[in-house]
Amino acid sequence: MRVRRELREDAFYIKLDEISQKLDTIIDKTDRLYGEILNLNSQCETLIGETMKSAQIATDNNILLNEAVKNTEIAAYNSERIAAEQKYQSFMMTYGY
Repeated sequence: MRVRRELREDAFYIKLDEISQKLDTIIDKTDRLYGEILNLNSQCETLIGETMKSAQIATDNNILLNEAVKNTEIAAYNSERIAAEQKYQSFMMTYGY
């Protein structure tokens, strides 16, 4: 009877040891997964930050482009105006006014 009891206790302790080892494995894998999640979170934050910077740069570039278009339109208007004034002055000089 005592031998059976000791054998059952030994089997019980062996099972407890197996359970403990499996729990240690689960804990290790969970720690690794948590580390990977933290790493992915950091990468996502970096990506979001870079996307925000790119969006701001695109907005700034769009503003500069609109200013360049406006300046080009002003320069074209001034060129036409100067050409018209030169034509008028040439006319005035030709006919002596």
